[in-house]
Parts: sequence; C-alpha cells; structure tokens
Amino acid sequence: MTRLRAGLPQARLVWVIGPRAYACVAGHPAVDRFLVVDLARPSTWWQAVRALRQENLTHVLELHGLLKGALVARASGAPVRWGFDRARCREGAWLFHTHRLAGPAPQATGNAHTAVAQNLEFAAALGAPEQQARWDLPWETPPVELVPPRTSGRPRIVLNHGASKPSNRWPVAAWASLAQLLHANVGAELHITGGPEDAETAVALAAAAGVPCSVQAGRLSLRQTAGLLRSADLVISGDTGPLHMAVALRRPVVAIFGAADPARTGPYGEDDWVVTHRVPCSPCRKRECFVPGHPCLTQLTPERVLERALQRLASTPLMP
Repeated sequence: MTRLRAGLPQARLVWVIGPRAYACVAGHPAVDRFLVVDLARPSTWWQAVRALRQENLTHVLELHGLLKGALVARASGAPVRWGFDRARCREGAWLFHTHRLAGPAPQATGNAHTAVAQNLEFAAALGAPEQQARWDLPWETPPVELVPPRTSGRPRIVLNHGASKPSNRWPVAAWASLAQLLHANVGAELHITGGPEDAETAVALAAAAGVPCSVQAGRLSLRQTAGLLRSADLVISGDTGPLHMAVALRRPVVAIFGAADPARTGPYGEDDWVVTHRVPCSPCRKRECFVPGHPCLTQLTPERVLERALQRLASTPLMP
C-alpha cells in the first residue's frame, strides 16, 4: 500500500482486510478506506461486495491466489482484476482474473521472502516506481504501568512465544531455558508477548524461567505491542505476526523457524538471523505437525538461539 500510494498519489486505495489484521494497520496513512471482512464467515462476503460496488472500482488486486478472494474481486464489478497466474493460484482462482502475473510456483523458487516479493509485483504492474520497502506501521506507546521506562544499560528483549499455527510454536520449556540464558548472559529486561490465547502459556513460561520476566501476552493491544517492539533491542519470535511487525518497525530480530519456510515467509531482509534445525520433513509448511516429537523445533536448542541472539545484540547499539 505504501508503494502504491507513493507511485499513484491520485488513486483511491481501498483495502479489504480481516479483523485481526485490521487491528494492526488501522489508520495507515496510505489507505483511504478499510473494508473489514471476515472471509471465514460467508455471510459477510455480500456486505463487502455491496461496499465494493459502491466504490465504483476500476482495478482490484487479489493478492492471495485463493478462490474466496477471487470471487469477491469478481463480484466487485471492477473491470480490471489483477491476480496471479495458474501456477501461483489454488482452487481455480486464476480463472476469475482478467490480468495475471506470470511467474514460477512458490515451491519452485529459491528467492527469499516470496510472499513480500509477490505482493510488490502488483505495484510494479500498475506502474508504481520501485522504492525501498517501507511499512509505516502505526504504533502506540504501551501504558507505563505495564511497560515501565527502560533500565539503562540493560538490553530490552521481547520473547514472542505464541503462533496461530501449532507447528510454528517452539516448546514453552525451550523458551523458559532461553529466558534463563539471556538473563544470565546479558541481564536482559525480558518481555513475553502474545495474544489473549497465549496468556496462560506466557505465565507458565515466566514461572518455569524463574527469572524476572514481564508478561505482556493478552495485556497489550496490537498497537501497544507494536510500541513495545519499537522500543526493543531485540525481538525473538517464531513465524507469526509480531515477528514481521518488528521488521516493519526496523528492530533487530532472531527468527525461530521449523515447519514454516523462511524462503516463503521469513523476516524481510533478515535472512541471516533465521535459526532452524533441518530435518528431512522441514519445512513442511503444514499447520499441524504429524511427525512424532515435532523434531524440527524440539531439537532446536536454546543454546543455538542464544548464540544468534548474542551475535545480534553485539551487531546493533542498544536503544537509548
């Protein structure tokens, strides 16, 4: 959206978005209107279609390559509907596009950050000039009673332990061990983040670590979480939203990947800071792991993550 706004300043940009993602980007300066639609609830599709038709759109960009989005795009009434070609679509979504972006199937390319690169193809197709990636992510300062002012000389490290996909979750015991190691090695000011669904495991993590940890999971809004990430010296996370928020806010990250494919959804521009433990089945990109013991994550040791975390801290000055 930022690139489209810069390249097409007179365009009216409407973003059809899900409720959770909207909470993260509401008020984004590049967007003229958000249409919040829960595509998991078909009853809301027609509300979106009516609203889109009222916009008298000339172009629709369908970025997901899935049938639900393609149907909404087709029903919008826009005469020009951009999407991916057959190789990069599923469920026959390509049939509903009037203009198709050709390219290799995602599994056939070794280019890192395919998801980001693919989205930027749309801006190029519409004539928006190339520019350095910029997100302009909105954020809000967390309440001081939850996130007190920084302690001078101590690195502030955010441990984002949750993930919506179970296969992307590093074990709580491993996170607790990492917290102990970070406390012992650098005296880190530790903050444990996640959504309301992660609050119980965050408390268990802090208890198992037995070192000072500030549990923020379920206590901060997404914007306040962005504000905390913005103040961090390092963010350690699996493949989930706050990892990519930290990258958008230009904060140092160490990313823990197992089932997820870093070439597809790795932290943009941060290839060197992805930690993996390769096994024959990874990256499988599945939501659930059906291999006994989930070895790609359970065999990734806290000591390996600590090593990369210390290297990352040494490469970047601490925040004031």
